[in-house]
Amino acid sequence: MRSYEFTFIASGIDPESDSFEDRFFEAGCDDATLSFMKGLLAISFNREAAGYTHAVVSALRDIRKTGVTIERFDPDQTNTD
Repeated sequence: MRSYEFTFIASGIDPESDSFEDRFFEAGCDDATLSFMKGLLAISFNREAAGYTHAVVSALRDIRKTGVTIERFDPDQTNTD
């Protein structure tokens, strides 16, 4: 398997919440780095998968479990299958 890098930008979560990081870890986003910029949450993945599409779709499924609103997707242009 290969690692793929990409980022989702999301909103609708309080970073001051006690369960903020746990929510993502428990949803399966333990391979993501979380950061805030301009009031939005950047969820940057380095995900192993059989292909780029599989990596992105599985990350999207995991993010949806957290209840955040996905604002946009930022692909890493260096990813190729």
